[in-house]
Order: sequence, then C-alpha cells, then structure tokens
Amino acid sequence: MNEFFEDLSNFKKAYDETMGDVSICPHVPKILALPKCYMFATSLTTTVILLSFILFVLYKFTPIKSSLHSRLKRKKIIELEEET
Repeated sequence: MNEFFEDLSNFKKAYDETMGDVSICPHVPKILALPKCYMFATSLTTTVILLSFILFVLYKFTPIKSSLHSRLKRKKIIELEEET
C-alpha cells in the first residue's frame, strides 16, 4: 500500500511539473490533488471501539439486558426439559 502511495505521489509531481508549462488546454487542471494514504487499520480500530461502546451502553442502560436474560433462561429451561 505504501509503494502505491509513493508511486501516486511521484506521478503527481511529474504531472504538476509538466502541466505547469502547458497552457494549450485551459479546462485541464494544472495541479492534481494530493492522494490521501488510506489507513485501513485505523478505521477498523475506530469502528470496533465505537461499536463496543454503543453495545455496552445499549446493554447497560436499555431493556435489551432483561430481554437477553429472559431468552437465555427460556433456552436453558427448554434444553433441561428435553434432557429429562
């Protein structure tokens, strides 16, 4: 990924140098925007942390906790009844 970003940066420099002297095509941009290096790990980490926080808040401060517990208890009771 880093090598790709470096190649894009090198292409941008070459384009900017070449297009700085060209005045034939006025609608063509003279300078390219710098490509951003996309960090997948950073966005993934941020997503996991935010999702964990949201799930914690939902579990702690909403009725989701009681509904989950009742479903689990029901499931355990059904499993116990099937065994006997």
